[in-house]
Amino acid sequence: MIPRTADTAAALGGIVGGLAFSSFVTDLPSRSRLSMMGSYVSELSVAGRPASGRFRATDIVAGTGIVLLAAALARRMPPGRRRWSGCCALAAGGLASIVDGLLPMACAPSVDARCRARHRTGVVTQVADPHVVSSLAGFSALILGILLVAMIVRRLPAPGPWQRSGPIVAVLLATLGAAEVALGMNDTYGVGLLERIQILIISGWLCAAGVFLLRRTLTRKPTRERLPPPRPPGRPRAGRSSGTATPTPPNLHS
Repeated sequence: MIPRTADTAAALGGIVGGLAFSSFVTDLPSRSRLSMMGSYVSELSVAGRPASGRFRATDIVAGTGIVLLAAALARRMPPGRRRWSGCCALAAGGLASIVDGLLPMACAPSVDARCRARHRTGVVTQVADPHVVSSLAGFSALILGILLVAMIVRRLPAPGPWQRSGPIVAVLLATLGAAEVALGMNDTYGVGLLERIQILIISGWLCAAGVFLLRRTLTRKPTRERLPPPRPPGRPRAGRSSGTATPTPPNLHS
């Protein structure tokens, strides 16, 4: 009962985390003065900006929900290396989101000319920012986790649309991520839109994963409970466990 209750709570936490992951939709452009086309979502969390504390808190909530979701998926999915690799990648993405909330961007390059000049100096300057490192690592880990988990759940009986579309979602996210990095390196207009589309897709996948886990938790037992216990090594006892009779030796005195 306790594992099922814990997995149910983790599924609900994953849904909440998925919603919190796209908290940028609650921002009012007229208040933040950040363009949805040319600004990064992380700029909402820069200290001194309107509601920056709220956006940092939602990053932490989202990361916590993703970690809980990954731990519960590890219990409910069939065993194998992909299960652990995929769930660990999802958990790493959740931890990176928590780091994003604790270490926000130092400035907003889309509205701060001095900050924008620093970001244009090169890759080394951007990579030196802990928030940039955690964000890139987090998105990469989430994409990898989505791909590995999708390769497992799509082979389960009666797969639904969420289970079948996982690999396509992962490829789409990787393509958007590559385009976003290319636009960001060249300071091209439109990087903010690509990032927001990518975040919305990840958010939707996380919420769907939470719903999948919730249904699986309420209708089935954990995978480990459904596996038969391993048989001890050695030959079965003759005439009993093998189901065959022991042959009678021939009478040599007849």
